[in-house]
Amino acid sequence: MTQTAGIYLLTPEHEAAVQALLADSSVAEVLRVAHPVGPDGARVMLARDSAERAAGNGHAFAIEDRRVFVGITALKGIGSGIASELICCVASGQRGKGYATFAIGMTLEFAFRNLRLARVRASVPEINGAAQRVLEKCGFAAVSNAASHDPHALQEINREQWMELRNRAALAALHPSLRAMVDAEVDAGNEVTETGTGWPEPGSVFVRLAEPFRVIPPRLPEGVTYFEPNDPHWWKAEYSTPTPRHIVAH
Repeated sequence: MTQTAGIYLLTPEHEAAVQALLADSSVAEVLRVAHPVGPDGARVMLARDSAERAAGNGHAFAIEDRRVFVGITALKGIGSGIASELICCVASGQRGKGYATFAIGMTLEFAFRNLRLARVRASVPEINGAAQRVLEKCGFAAVSNAASHDPHALQEINREQWMELRNRAALAALHPSLRAMVDAEVDAGNEVTETGTGWPEPGSVFVRLAEPFRVIPPRLPEGVTYFEPNDPHWWKAEYSTPTPRHIVAH
């Protein structure tokens, strides 16, 4: 189901769909809207979200699948490199289809790649094991909050943990000589910004670095070639292996 889904800026155009979503008391609680919700509940919430976005301390998104609204995901309490709360609510009729996992993953992408945050936190009721498992699947780990006597389980993920989880599969499949090059680049302060598999052909692995190569090998490993396409639409330089192509580029 999530292959056709996306997250989009939450705007007044979503008011009717949000109003229907807030009829669920559990959703209203998570979104900090009093229940039962009045006829202007969605409008008030959307105005609050817009103000938070303008102030830079919150970002809310609609989860949609083929233009059908299925829920909301948001970052709240942004400041000093931290989002104090990630929220995700999926409409009751749309649960169990993978939308929450998808939306949290996309929200983390925005938090760590676009906003360059260092850490994101989330909390769910301790009795909601399913929600806790979704967070764990997305890389969150439990943080002790026993002293607060809060019935919510606090979980957290930092940027390094997110990057490791996001890149793990591609880096594990990367040609050993290219993997050694990537490790050397990371040790030298470079950063992996993008990974992918299955392109440009089945079995291919692609890794993009944030900065120009910092560690230049005295000679290329066997089977590895260097090329500088200098294409503004693609990348400036690459190390690669043939058939299937594995590429490390910047």
